[in-house]
Amino acid sequence: MDNNLTKLLFALLKSAVHGAVLSQEEKALFSAELLPELYSVSKKQDLSHLISEALNKNNLIIEGNEYCQKLEEEQFNAVFRYEQLSFELKRLTAVLEEAEIPFIRLKGSVMRGYYPDPKMRLSSDIDVLIKKEDLARAERHLASKLNYIRKRKTDHDLGLTSKSGVLIELHYDLIEAGKAKECRRVLSRFFNASNVKEGCVYQRESLNEMFYFYHIAHMAKHFDSGGCGIRPFIDLWILTHRLAYNKEKTAALLKEGGLLEFALHCENLSRVWFSGEEHNETTRKMQSFILSGGVFGSNFNRVNIRSAKQNGKFAFILSRIFPSFIMLKNMYPVLEKCPLLTPFCHIARWCRIIFKGQTKRAVREFKISNRLTDEENRSMKEFMKEIGLL
Repeated sequence: MDNNLTKLLFALLKSAVHGAVLSQEEKALFSAELLPELYSVSKKQDLSHLISEALNKNNLIIEGNEYCQKLEEEQFNAVFRYEQLSFELKRLTAVLEEAEIPFIRLKGSVMRGYYPDPKMRLSSDIDVLIKKEDLARAERHLASKLNYIRKRKTDHDLGLTSKSGVLIELHYDLIEAGKAKECRRVLSRFFNASNVKEGCVYQRESLNEMFYFYHIAHMAKHFDSGGCGIRPFIDLWILTHRLAYNKEKTAALLKEGGLLEFALHCENLSRVWFSGEEHNETTRKMQSFILSGGVFGSNFNRVNIRSAKQNGKFAFILSRIFPSFIMLKNMYPVLEKCPLLTPFCHIARWCRIIFKGQTKRAVREFKISNRLTDEENRSMKEFMKEIGLL
């Protein structure tokens, strides 16, 4: 990305988050020529509604400009998405309360409460945590009361869709096995580190220290999987400034989960972007890594990270043909109870790749792996070690 575009992007995001106007120096970065790429980058990061808000706030909207119009449309769409998510969340929580099923709201539905305006914090789905023993009962109630339809099931969550197309993820484990270092052990205590929400009987709220830890763990998971967008760093800046939490207790959780070093680097980058601090070598690398992808990173980064973790391209290709038992169990939870089915699950996975439209993705990953240079792989391995994820 062009340096002026990068500066303008984060100046506008900072203006939206802080509610302050741009300085004259920051306004001077803006030009009509940058609008196409500004729109493209913000759309890829699912932040175009914030860019539109900041442009309006700073009187930078150019009447009749195609990309200004597109950005304003994104802002209108954001209001619709927010109302749709809010409506579905109310229905969901009411049914779970009625069914006497303990649950905790996660991610975006909680984060919105810390933003200057909840419509600023969009998400693509609604995430809640329930106990594994309540999963079947929750699915039955949601299907009968709200006509939710099962979309998929993994070893850590159940995906349902509403009639309006909203995805609801019922988590009964907060992270897949083998992801983000030792955080799974800490997150297994998530329900215990919660209190009943005021005015409710079964809805619970996590303790702030655990919520902060979960946010970092979720970021680490996405880094492990190829990248993390800008929005989690906005969330992180919001949390560090507007969430009341005990820093010593949070640091102890992060240390236990092996994520303290990663968290410190992420906090540094959030301050660079939204508090005006200076870059260091690590934050510059992180910025480049993040801006090279979208909300969920890039295919190149994902393949490069997996190859780095597997210690080479050949080992990566072998791992894609024969994934580890932990990874296979993420796809086929039945292996938890019956490991002897492992060979059959490998065959089922190959059939799914061949006959259910996933061949192109596999071929694309192999092509990326083949193009990877030893230097790119070495550099990625060093980067992941530097930020504390390897």
